[in-house]
Amino acid sequence: MLFNLDAEAPSLELCKKLKKLGYPQQGGGWFWIKEESPFLDTDIYFLVFSADGESYLKRSEKDGEYFETNLLEDRIKAPTCRELEEWLLKANGFFKSWRKYDYRFEFCVLDSWQTIQGIGGTFEKLMPSTKHTVEANTIPNARAEMLIWLAENGYVKFEKERNEADRTDNDKNL
Repeated sequence: MLFNLDAEAPSLELCKKLKKLGYPQQGGGWFWIKEESPFLDTDIYFLVFSADGESYLKRSEKDGEYFETNLLEDRIKAPTCRELEEWLLKANGFFKSWRKYDYRFEFCVLDSWQTIQGIGGTFEKLMPSTKHTVEANTIPNARAEMLIWLAENGYVKFEKERNEADRTDNDKNL
């Protein structure tokens, strides 16, 4: 069985949204890169893997040999399902639940106490004040859409993570 990137990485459009929101672009992994087409009036994007986040192997059209080439500055990180899951779990301070029903995920913030009258008496139950559901055509797209919503609504902060990673890299250089 071949490796299916559609089952691992979100669409280009969702990756662009993540980048705009500040999703970290450094480090190794999968990247959407743009290549101009001599035959079409539009640019073509395709996924490449870079172990270091700086370069990747490209196949020569002339002789079929592979050579190392640098990633362009306008590359777009394409996080894997595992990387997206790690970010989803960083929605700090809130109860979260994801239920998967054919690529549907749900996020709940349980922070509202409600008094319930039952047969055995009255009790307090923690209820969701915020609930958001996303549906998509693939698991990585559903996870990316949820992560975008969490970032847009302040439940996940990419900038903080990026600054901490930069500080750690700078500390190593001291």
